[in-house]
Amino acid sequence: MGTPPNSLVLVAGYRFRDYVLLGGLFTVLAYGVIVLLAPVFWPF
Repeated sequence: MGTPPNSLVLVAGYRFRDYVLLGGLFTVLAYGVIVLLAPVFWPF
């Protein structure tokens, strides 16, 4: 028995590599946005 999110992941056929690639991409993207916007909101 699984919860709906687990069932969706199983049907979609996601692999661990998919999570690493997408998660890594979003982490780098978020880091870049923070580096660019932090000085705008909190100037030195």
